[in-house]
Amino acid sequence: MLQFVNQNTLSDYLNNDWIDRDLHQLLQNSDRLFTSDKWLLNSPPKRCIFDLLYKDLTQTKECLRVLDVGGGLSCFACSKFRSIYYEVLDLFHHESDESLRSLQKSFTSVKFIHRDWQEFDFKDKYDLVIANDIFPNVDQRLDEFIEKFSPHTKEIRFSLTYYNQRRAYKVKRVDADEIFFIRPWNGEQVRSALEPCHETFEESIIKELLYGTESVFENGRQVCTFFMKGTLADER
Repeated sequence: MLQFVNQNTLSDYLNNDWIDRDLHQLLQNSDRLFTSDKWLLNSPPKRCIFDLLYKDLTQTKECLRVLDVGGGLSCFACSKFRSIYYEVLDLFHHESDESLRSLQKSFTSVKFIHRDWQEFDFKDKYDLVIANDIFPNVDQRLDEFIEKFSPHTKEIRFSLTYYNQRRAYKVKRVDADEIFFIRPWNGEQVRSALEPCHETFEESIIKELLYGTESVFENGRQVCTFFMKGTLADER
């Protein structure tokens, strides 16, 4: 399932902005918010995308095993996912080691795994893997991620970020004294990476993905959510 996040999607969510309400309720009981929490608090589009990817997990009565890749540290998420087996796999570069220890102490049922997803060794099967706001704008290894994680889960959910307006980033390697100019992916590159998934997309959605320039973000980026079956989907 592929869905383009546009102004209509955002408007529908804002009719019931439950994340904003619950975040402010959380603030009444704690003055400590982590970077991921602040992004949600300050960005209606990010709350909309969180709603699309995670809302059913806040309501489920099933004991699901969920792996959140790149989920960061979030007091909000941890407080909402108490009824599931929730694991976060991330480099956690937005927070300190002290912050990680603090959140782990507050939510002992959550498992935090501090490493790059490519170095992750599977010890369990998962009902769901989520990768929110990682691919391909932050991490262009989308095809490798699908190949690695699909055999170990029933479903993968993405929010995919790309630009149909030409732009480039000036970046510096962290392991060498080199400067690169990196061009982020466009919709055509995203479509090409998803082709091996053999999904059937609506033609109207494909056109928005490939050629759309409407954005709910100030920097003009496009976002779509994509739900795909993992290899374990038909396993009983």
